[in-house]
Amino acid sequence: MRRAGSILPHPCDAWLARSDFFGRMRRLFAQLRAPRRENGVYAGYRAGAKRALSELHERNAAVFERALRLSERAERLERSGTPSESACNRAARAREDALEVLFELRTTFSAGVPEKARAFDEEARRIYPFLELP
Repeated sequence: MRRAGSILPHPCDAWLARSDFFGRMRRLFAQLRAPRRENGVYAGYRAGAKRALSELHERNAAVFERALRLSERAERLERSGTPSESACNRAARAREDALEVLFELRTTFSAGVPEKARAFDEEARRIYPFLELP
């Protein structure tokens, strides 16, 4: 589009020509950012893992609460500038106890099915971030 009385193209002409490109890129990035849709079987595995983890937490609440409490205490001491080796060791032992309970359930839940084990691991990482699961 030219300005009246000018032979030079308008600066917006190039922008308007590229606007279709930017629209396509915007739609592509929106698709990439959209949450993944899981197939029904994997979603069922995740729901089962969530249910099993909540039952485990009810049965062993003291183990997980102790691990959380001691991890937070060790982190708080570290941040305040007075690191305590004994607090870190207690937190590490409490995390190991909680991990032991989790891995026992993982072996019975997954029963050799890799997708079930992956679903269990994802749910456990989401619910228990303080355990620093691999």
